[in-house]
Amino acid sequence: MSLPELATFAGLLVLLGLGIGGIFWLRGRRRRRPSLSPVPENNVASDFLYDAFASYATDPDGALVRDVEVFVESLRENKLVAPAYRRTLELYVDGSDFSIPRRSRGRSEGSAGEPDDEVFDLIRAYMEKCRHFLLFVGPRSARHPWIQRELAWWLDHRDEESILVAVTHGSDPKNHREQTFPKLLVDRALDRKIWIDLRGFGAGPAESLISLRPYAEERLRLTAFLLGPTVSAADLIAGWKLAAARFRRRQAIVRAGSPPPPWRG
Repeated sequence: MSLPELATFAGLLVLLGLGIGGIFWLRGRRRRRPSLSPVPENNVASDFLYDAFASYATDPDGALVRDVEVFVESLRENKLVAPAYRRTLELYVDGSDFSIPRRSRGRSEGSAGEPDDEVFDLIRAYMEKCRHFLLFVGPRSARHPWIQRELAWWLDHRDEESILVAVTHGSDPKNHREQTFPKLLVDRALDRKIWIDLRGFGAGPAESLISLRPYAEERLRLTAFLLGPTVSAADLIAGWKLAAARFRRRQAIVRAGSPPPPWRG
C-alpha cells in the first residue's frame, strides 16, 4: 500500500472512531434523567441539637404532642413521604428528652402553678438548643403559666418567624382569638399569621368544630415548616396522598389474594 493510501486509511479509522464514540456519548446522555435533589439541611449553628421546642400543656395535649413527635422523628423512614423529604428531625418534648418531676414542672392543668426559677433554668438551657418554637395551644391551655413563660422567653430572645402555632382544641379559633391564644400572641397579632389546625386529632363526631382541617394534612404542614422554607407543604401533602393511595391499592390486591406489585416508596 502506498504512503498516500496509508494516510487515507488512517484518516478513515479516525473518523470511524469519532463516529462510534459520538453514538455512545449520545446514548449516555439519553439515559441520564434528572433526579430529585434531597432537601438541604438548614444553615444553622452547629450547637442546635433540636429542630423545635414543643411548648404545651399535658392536659389536654399530651397524647397529641406525642403523636406529632413520633411522626416527625420517624420522617426519614416514612415510605409515604417522598425520598427527597426524608430527613432526620428532632423535637424537644418534656418527658421524652428530659424529665422534670411533675410537682416542679406543673405541665398538667391541675398542677399549673407558677414556674419555679431553678426548674425553668433547665428548660431554658434546652430552649437555647432549639431552632424553632412549636406552640400547641387552645382555650384550655392559653393561660397556662408554663406556656406563658416559655413563649415570653422565646419572644425576648428569638425571631417571631421561628414560631409556629398549632391549635389543638376549641370550636372557633378565628372568632375566639382571645380565648384560644395566649395574650402575648394576640398583642403582637401573631395569631393572625398562619397556624396549624390539629383539632382533628381527638375530635369526636358530636363536637362542633368550625372550619376543621384534616389532621394528617395539617401534621404534614407542620413538618414542612420544620424542613425549611424551600419545602412546599402542598407538594409534601400531594406526594403523601399519592403514596397513600398506592399503598391502599396494594393492600386491596393482597386481600384479594393476588401477588402485589413491587413497592416503589
